[in-house]
Amino acid sequence: MKNKLLLILTFFFHLCLFSQAPESFKYQAVVRNATGTILSDQAVNFRISILAGSSTGSPVYVETQSTTSNSYGLVDLQIGSGTIVSGDFSTIDWGNNSFFIQVEFDPSGGTAFDLMGSSQLLSVPYALYANSSGSSIPGPQGPAGPQGTTGVGIVNTIDNGDGTLTFVYSDMSTFTTPNLEGPTGPSGPTGATGPTGSQGPTGNGIVNTIDNGDGTLTFVYTDMSTFTTPNLQGPTGATGAPGPAGAIGPTGNGIVNTIDNGDGTVTFVYTDMSTFTTPNLQGPTGPTGSTGLQGQAGLSACEIIKSGDGRIVVYSSSTAKGYGKNFVSGSNWYTATISGTILGAIASDTNIVIYTATNAYGFGFNFTSGSNWYTQALSSPITGFEVSSGRIVIYNDDNAYGFGFNFVSGSNWYTQPLSSPVLYSEGAGNRIVIGNDTNAYGFGLNEVSGSSWSSTTIAAPSNSTVGTY
Repeated sequence: MKNKLLLILTFFFHLCLFSQAPESFKYQAVVRNATGTILSDQAVNFRISILAGSSTGSPVYVETQSTTSNSYGLVDLQIGSGTIVSGDFSTIDWGNNSFFIQVEFDPSGGTAFDLMGSSQLLSVPYALYANSSGSSIPGPQGPAGPQGTTGVGIVNTIDNGDGTLTFVYSDMSTFTTPNLEGPTGPSGPTGATGPTGSQGPTGNGIVNTIDNGDGTLTFVYTDMSTFTTPNLQGPTGATGAPGPAGAIGPTGNGIVNTIDNGDGTVTFVYTDMSTFTTPNLQGPTGPTGSTGLQGQAGLSACEIIKSGDGRIVVYSSSTAKGYGKNFVSGSNWYTATISGTILGAIASDTNIVIYTATNAYGFGFNFTSGSNWYTQALSSPITGFEVSSGRIVIYNDDNAYGFGFNFVSGSNWYTQPLSSPVLYSEGAGNRIVIGNDTNAYGFGLNEVSGSSWSSTTIAAPSNSTVGTY
């Protein structure tokens, strides 16, 4: 095992004088293995010999000492107070010869000692000689000894905060110990509940979140301040490949017909021809209201207009009622509150628009109820229109107003300012283009909002035409 263990010795000699024998001096060392790792909390054995005359001289005193290193690998020995092997420490004549200390070491705590080396005792033990010489008269000053080599000692100890320590030596070399922190002890009992803290200031949290229908959200805070996000809706991803057809499920027993019995009840007819009739869903008749103001004179007869997918509007000069899809009853009437005299009506495959001199009213699909009216204020009277399969555009000299699909409400109006009056218009599929002498404006599908306008700079075509007013 020789040369496989490394004993790094840091000597601290202290004269220990007593009123009677035995006398001794202190010896300290840091023990490590051959790789430089500190041997922490380990039982170790030393054999200490005092040699006379030279580092290979005859031993005048031999003892053994058993001890345990601390968590830093440090051992403290009291030379002269160990288990005596030979000699008598108190009878060593320190003033009559030079003496050397020889250290042997067994890291396993046994007696298989390995020689670690020897070094001359220069001054400290000779205080033992002065203690027993019997002379109180100091001798003459001796010549100065040669300059000793500079020792390498610990000049700083750093706690790394992770259970390890780093020793910084006088030559600026360092050594970091392994983790010296023991295992966590058991949890102590729960302490008493502390006093209630003072009331903190009222926070400014979010009290409402509004979906603006254009990919942005508006947060309303406690103090009524607001913050609107940028558009959070990413681009539409590529359409994936169609998945395999699933197995045909069992035939369900769904509603195939709904019958209004005319007495406030509804009868549902199911796939298996079974039926269910609801109780009377009509509430009690309310009290008769007061007589309203006399309305302005209407047309001599009502007008009627229809879309291609099942919506119908009946209107007079100042009243319009739409009949269309309803998610509860199947179909229902929807009344528009008209401002002014109705000047015209236009229908596409899915929508109907009527307008006065100041407002336009669109009747179309609604995600909540099934159908609904949507109102748009006009900057001036309408001068023309254009229709496609699912969209309607009306316009005056200042603006164009498109009525079409919306991902939030179902349908909505979209306004496009014009640089000059419209000279031509055209509809194709579900898209409409109008234009003037410098620009063309397109109204069509938008993957975020449902519909939108876009424009481009271009002169009017020679064969341009506009929709009929």
